[in-house]
Amino acid sequence: MEETIRLEEIALLQKQVKKPSGGKKKKGKKNAKKIGQSSADEASTTINEQQALQIVIEDDEDTIEFLLLTAKRTLCRGIVRFLAALYQAQVLSKPQYKFTSHEMCFLKRFETFNQIRQPPLLTHDDFLKGCDFGSISSTVLIASAAECFTAARSLLEEIRNKSRNVDELYCSVSKEDATNLIKICVGNSLFLMKLSQSIARQDTDSLSASLDFLDNQFCSIKL
Repeated sequence: MEETIRLEEIALLQKQVKKPSGGKKKKGKKNAKKIGQSSADEASTTINEQQALQIVIEDDEDTIEFLLLTAKRTLCRGIVRFLAALYQAQVLSKPQYKFTSHEMCFLKRFETFNQIRQPPLLTHDDFLKGCDFGSISSTVLIASAAECFTAARSLLEEIRNKSRNVDELYCSVSKEDATNLIKICVGNSLFLMKLSQSIARQDTDSLSASLDFLDNQFCSIKL
């Protein structure tokens, strides 16, 4: 009888010893699941951050392209107004052709775009109307041109700052070209000031103009 009681006590002790060890195993499985889930979350977060960074870089590339287009358009407007002010001050005179005409030069220049139907091509008459500054004083022209050069310079400096985060292979303008365009804006602004001072002194006869192309499309007009 006593042996039977001892056997029952031993069996009961064995069951008590097995219970905590079984609990530890279950707890280990839960910890493993938590660690695996945490690693998966971290990997997912890293992927999302990389995708977001790629989107930001692509947005910067598109932004730079748009800013460059706006800067070139603004710079072109400034140069056209600068030239108009020089014509008004009689520092420059329009060339007189013997075997051709201004209209023919215009048509040949835009001939390449004849295959494009939309938008319609600019006509020579509309071009003349857009370039007619006869009713605008030289003071207003110079002020307007100066605003254009200042705005273009600001846009180009913004482009140069944004291009630091973009691979040059995918950037629509190199840092060197952006710097050259900024120099053109600065140079034209300075010579505009010189023209304004000469007009105020009524001393434009001593001025002569020359073109300095730091860029293959845009020039600085030196006086």
